[in-house]
Amino acid sequence: MIIMEEKINIAEILKDCPNGMELDSPNYNGVVKFEEITKSNMYPIKISITHNNMIFTNTLTKYGQTYKSQYHKCVIFPKGKTTWEGFHRPFKDGDVCTGKVNGNLVIFIYKNRINTTLVKSHFVLYIRVGFCKNCCIALKDEEIKFATEEEKQELFKAIQDNGYRWDADTKTLRVVGILGKLKFKVGDVVQDKEGNKVKITEVVHECGCYLYKTEIANEIGKIYFDEDNDWELVPNKFDITTLKPFDKVLVRQDDELKWVADFFGFQKEGYYYATGNHVYVQCIPYEENKHLLGTTNDCDDFYKNW
Repeated sequence: MIIMEEKINIAEILKDCPNGMELDSPNYNGVVKFEEITKSNMYPIKISITHNNMIFTNTLTKYGQTYKSQYHKCVIFPKGKTTWEGFHRPFKDGDVCTGKVNGNLVIFIYKNRINTTLVKSHFVLYIRVGFCKNCCIALKDEEIKFATEEEKQELFKAIQDNGYRWDADTKTLRVVGILGKLKFKVGDVVQDKEGNKVKITEVVHECGCYLYKTEIANEIGKIYFDEDNDWELVPNKFDITTLKPFDKVLVRQDDELKWVADFFGFQKEGYYYATGNHVYVQCIPYEENKHLLGTTNDCDDFYKNW
């Protein structure tokens, strides 16, 4: 009787690993590297093999097999290993990890600042000692573990208690505003009670409130936000369905043509019909974009519905 070994989904493991990561293989001579996870359902793992100054590629099943069969075994392994048991993807910037420094357990946000074997973390919480901002520690990868959910919460609570918040997009600490959180971020479009809109281009904490540098068309200005301000976030996409018949719009067929003014009619199947039954691919409201009239300049992504 043949006992089938339980297969590990290697594609699931490799999807978060860097392209070019070296692998070991009993089937190939030369240097074997992971290239990518393709969209193929049959053979999603793509590898490259360098041998005698020649490079060729091959694809494997999600279980690392050369052929999709219950009898074929995995032919790729982590460098220096013969099994995938216990393997985890390499640490990357933004991971919450734990380690020990001078015997003290630390929870930190991973930031590789040296090389692939040593790590300098950016923001460190020393358990039972306190919070440190912009600290640097050097640890080898084998000395690091992924933090548990409880440890992550402990770190983020310490960050919050010290007046910061973690911005996962930019992988930086942000100063928390006087309302307990940042109201807006760079790239947001906001408007006041009168409907005046501005786009946030920079946020600077000053004098107990936040100075938001803004950009409107070609003009640059500044607005201050505190608890008395009535600015609100504008949705990140213009709702084309808010246009009514005979609203003034700018229209064109493609990016190479100049914007022309017309009156909105209706939308159907991705096309915009102006009065006179003229059909366009691109349509944006006139008032907020009148500086584009007669130009081929691109409009803000906020207004793109095509």
